[in-house]
Amino acid sequence: MNIKDRPDVINSKPKKPSGDYKKFAIQKYPADISDFYFKTKSIELINKGTKVVSIGSCFAENIARYLKAHKYNYLVTEKGSGYFSANWGIVFNSASIRQIFEYSFDLFKPKVQWWEREAGRMQDPYRRNIIYQKGVHEKKRQAHYEASRKAIEQADVIIITLGLVEVWRDNRDGTIFWRVPPMHLYSPNIYEFYTMTTSDIHSDLVRIKLILEKFNPNCSLIITVSPVPFQATYREDCDVITANVYSKAVSSVAANDFVKSYKGQNVYYFPSFEFVRYGFNNPYIADGRHIKRPVINNMMKFFEKMFVKGA
Repeated sequence: MNIKDRPDVINSKPKKPSGDYKKFAIQKYPADISDFYFKTKSIELINKGTKVVSIGSCFAENIARYLKAHKYNYLVTEKGSGYFSANWGIVFNSASIRQIFEYSFDLFKPKVQWWEREAGRMQDPYRRNIIYQKGVHEKKRQAHYEASRKAIEQADVIIITLGLVEVWRDNRDGTIFWRVPPMHLYSPNIYEFYTMTTSDIHSDLVRIKLILEKFNPNCSLIITVSPVPFQATYREDCDVITANVYSKAVSSVAANDFVKSYKGQNVYYFPSFEFVRYGFNNPYIADGRHIKRPVINNMMKFFEKMFVKGA
């Protein structure tokens, strides 16, 4: 039967809501950026003396840049580390961040140790663009491991920014490389492309938390998701926009579930992705990926409102 032949449906009037929902505290969908500010409780973890460490995607660099510029105690334990506490470089996924925590405490034993490059140079497969001359490569990497350990051990607060879920890994032991392997070394028997799941990310974050509980139990952990979209995807089953939305959704779900599971245990979520993506009509510059400087500054003011004492 066609709905047009249903006069009881056509002529029926919508029922008024019962109003029962009014008995409970609710938040309406944000109309503007002020909702983020005014409906957020201050946690107050940080003051100007708090030793802060950040690690993660390119957006983590923006956080570090702001903290340094505004004279916070951003902890640096290694020279030449750029805008990070140690020379980790940009780290895009939770597994690579987890491996950094592991190698800092001699808990990382991958099958692939180095990628050998031209002219007697050795590349670290687990950090971005780190290449040493052969013969000094082991010594230099060990010095980095020690600096990395100091940063994690001495931090009062560590900020982790998750970027994406697409990785290249060793299919023998599951270790994650910082990028697609060099073509002269590539073998399908070793290297494979993989898209991480919420379970993968949650497991990585739990591992990081357990390492902190052992080596720096008083350290607080702030988890956030980068609002910077993909530059490209390796996935062949969907377009880059779908791949990006999937990546951000999986990262956000995993991060929120992790924080909920450690409620009351110095673990917090900072909604940088939500703040940028849904708090502004046009937060990105012309390339559609990188965020406008005033938006970043506004977001960091929100960060201060959440986490800085007396902000």
